[in-house]
Amino acid sequence: MDKEELELKQKLKEEKKAILEARKKKRDESKTNGVDPSKNRQLPQKAIYISNIPLDKDTIQLREELIQEFGKFGELEKNQDNEVKCKLYTDKGGKFKGDALIIFTREEYAVLAIEMMNDYTFNGNQLKVEMARFEEKKPTEEEKTEESIDDHNNSEDELQDSKRRKLNNSAERDTNNESRKERTLVLANVIDIYQDLESTELQEIEDDIVEGCKPFGSITSHVMNFDKGEIHVTFVQRDDGLKCRQTMNGRFFDGRKILAYMLDEEDLSDDESELTVQEETRLNSNDDFIDDI
Repeated sequence: MDKEELELKQKLKEEKKAILEARKKKRDESKTNGVDPSKNRQLPQKAIYISNIPLDKDTIQLREELIQEFGKFGELEKNQDNEVKCKLYTDKGGKFKGDALIIFTREEYAVLAIEMMNDYTFNGNQLKVEMARFEEKKPTEEEKTEESIDDHNNSEDELQDSKRRKLNNSAERDTNNESRKERTLVLANVIDIYQDLESTELQEIEDDIVEGCKPFGSITSHVMNFDKGEIHVTFVQRDDGLKCRQTMNGRFFDGRKILAYMLDEEDLSDDESELTVQEETRLNSNDDFIDDI
């Protein structure tokens, strides 16, 4: 990595640090004023909630029918196993409750599906279709105890241990024993984090970048982090990610010079560790719920 690339990487890290410090200050101010910032957090409006679904069908067949019906209005999101994110809710006994959640790749698809399918008669029932709303998960007694311990012993070592446990738990390995982190390419400086962009513009930027990565190998997933101005692209093979990195690093995209590196090459700062432990655990519980479908 040459001097110019090192300077760019350092500049990006300083910008990230400033953003994280501003977020922490805002959270602290909210707590001081008695406001829970997580309750005001808005999720991307791409998930729809469907209720009043007929109960007299096999859930596997019903799930396929729902995917077919709602897939007409736009592309549906898929998980890392290439399965459509469509969840049918069941009670503790495994009995279908008559409601479901489907997630689209874009907000406009969800809006169109609601407009066209709300009050639509499906297998004899009139469906109720609306934007999904998520509530913050209530912590269990064990989680409350752990949080109390963390608050009481809020040391740097404990934060680092929590970060390592999180990374270890999420390290999915393929047949070559390569973790997801080792197969993930980070493309930084792809957008101006201070520029006010529309959601459609951000989605187009993400799509363009992913299309540029596809010729290098199969991609299992990709995530755009708008706050950091970077995108994480996970390949099936690490070698494909390395080839993509070699080509993408230093290339200009929309007038901005891209900095490309593998995720396991990144040195996380202490502030980023705090974001991983505190924000992702407490504020991103709804996103984790969506990702687990």
